[in-house]
Amino acid sequence: MKDNYLWTPLMCACHRGDIAIVDLLLNIGANINVTDTARNTPVSIAKQCNHQEVYDLLVKRLNGDVKRNIISKISITY
Repeated sequence: MKDNYLWTPLMCACHRGDIAIVDLLLNIGANINVTDTARNTPVSIAKQCNHQEVYDLLVKRLNGDVKRNIISKISITY
């Protein structure tokens, strides 16, 4: 399920910083590598919104393989 900007429930939860919902969505198979119309990923959204706990969970699930946010040109890796 996506909205007009291609945001998924996982992206919305990352934007809100709701770690419990992020964890639940990941556990039921949410796509962690999905991108929206601006090429943001759940990881980049969590980082941009300063939700460090959510960001850390996503990075852990990705085993450190974090995508680069193409639009903002900022690296979100450590």
